[in-house]
Amino acid sequence: MGSKQTNDLSTIGAFPRLAFQAFFSGSSVVAVAKLLRFPNLFTALADSWAGYFSAQGNLWLIDPIELMLLSCASAGLYAWGVVFNDVVDLPQDRLFRPERPLPSGALSLGVAKGAGGTCLLVGLGAVIALAAMGKSFQPLLLGLLLAACVVLYNLWVKPTALGPAAMGLCRALNFLLGISVGWADQEVSLLFHLWGAVSLATYVAGITLFARREETESRRRDLLFAAAVMGAGFLLLALVPYSLPQTGPFVRPQWAQWGVLLVVIAVILGYRLALAVVDPSPTMVRKAVKQAILWIIVWDATLCFAYAGGTAAGIIVLLLVPAGLLGIWIRLT
Repeated sequence: MGSKQTNDLSTIGAFPRLAFQAFFSGSSVVAVAKLLRFPNLFTALADSWAGYFSAQGNLWLIDPIELMLLSCASAGLYAWGVVFNDVVDLPQDRLFRPERPLPSGALSLGVAKGAGGTCLLVGLGAVIALAAMGKSFQPLLLGLLLAACVVLYNLWVKPTALGPAAMGLCRALNFLLGISVGWADQEVSLLFHLWGAVSLATYVAGITLFARREETESRRRDLLFAAAVMGAGFLLLALVPYSLPQTGPFVRPQWAQWGVLLVVIAVILGYRLALAVVDPSPTMVRKAVKQAILWIIVWDATLCFAYAGGTAAGIIVLLLVPAGLLGIWIRLT
């Protein structure tokens, strides 16, 4: 027992050294990028940026230091979560995903734990700094809740019926973390952003359901149910502008603008999902899941459009460029 505790403490103390080795040892750079699902980090940034921009309302009020710390918090906690997932899933990945960095031997378990632990330290350090800057406990509380939700998902609820809901909750908490940093009027801002957070959580829960059997042959009825959950998320998203008060800092889109935007987004994603339902092979399902994950950025931009207008939404949409380009070489799941 004492020996195991010593080894655990030694691993924790070696986090920075192991992370340095991982990032600066030639071919390990690519392996670490795959381990961290690097393209997905931009979807995590989109979640928190959407919350931050929506709460601020006015882009001229943005504090660059706040935004940088928020980005570190969001990306750090997300990256730690995916490494945690791969460490926990290593036995299954050896059977079903042998190309991943850990089962393939591209990275050692120690290096992965070091990289993940360093990401956790960066994420928690950033939320502590944000709480200190804003003299508010909300960013720290939401950061800790997000970390707890990641642990809950990976260790207990992932294979259960609650798994998709837990994943959706992680995304919603990331969105709310951005709000907690950017809000000017706490009472109004938090209350009227909860609807948007629920819509995002519902959509991500649907993606998680859709991806559950992506490594094997998926069942059409399961894919249809997952697509219906995503559709419910779209319905909630459609009602976001009309859940807002008539007074306040919110920028409400007109019916025509909002309707056209939602139809375009839904048709593009729906086409990819329909192809996977018709042909539920691993290749087609993975393509649909990739599209749906990248569409989280579009979803966040749409939320931002409802709350803060087109300029802020456009900034978030630009995150599609690095996410999409990196996604050509690095799998998102």
